[in-house]
Amino acid sequence: MDKVFIRKEMIKRREEISLAQKSHMDREILKRLLESKYYNNSNVIFTFVSFKKEVDTHNLIGQALKDGKKICVPRVINKKSGMVACYIDGLHSLTPGCMGILEPGENAVLANKDDMDLIIVPGLAFDRKGGRIGYGGGYYDKFLEELPGDIPKVAIAYDFQIIHDIPMHQHDIKVDLIITDKGIYYC
Repeated sequence: MDKVFIRKEMIKRREEISLAQKSHMDREILKRLLESKYYNNSNVIFTFVSFKKEVDTHNLIGQALKDGKKICVPRVINKKSGMVACYIDGLHSLTPGCMGILEPGENAVLANKDDMDLIIVPGLAFDRKGGRIGYGGGYYDKFLEELPGDIPKVAIAYDFQIIHDIPMHQHDIKVDLIITDKGIYYC
């Protein structure tokens, strides 16, 4: 299978889940993440802001802020420059940006990549070796490549998004752990 086919198939499968199913699976994923040593040992979390039928991160952001953690989220600069991480103090400060995804404004405070100690990564499909397929823009691979290698990269996904094998290229960055509604996969 090629990446284009896998992307189309996973978007279709995500769109087919009911809101009740999605809500239940999102709660299971959040529970597992909040109970993980990665979350509990973190102080500065970088996470994506969920969009459409992605695994919900809005509740994660709210809970992490309540727990006294610092949260940073992406702001897309452009295709060439990629994205940067900016601190937020809640979802209220975000506005639709690139592709309609909520992001901080231009005046948001940039996060220091060396301060981050947990990265929550989105994706459409994953394999148990840490392979990941995103949306095809390369924003996350470029961003992750610039981070210190010892920061845990945790994907959150629905269990059906785990497939046997992801076709990987040299520039593709793997994740260390995948948390789903059915379990945790160490890569």
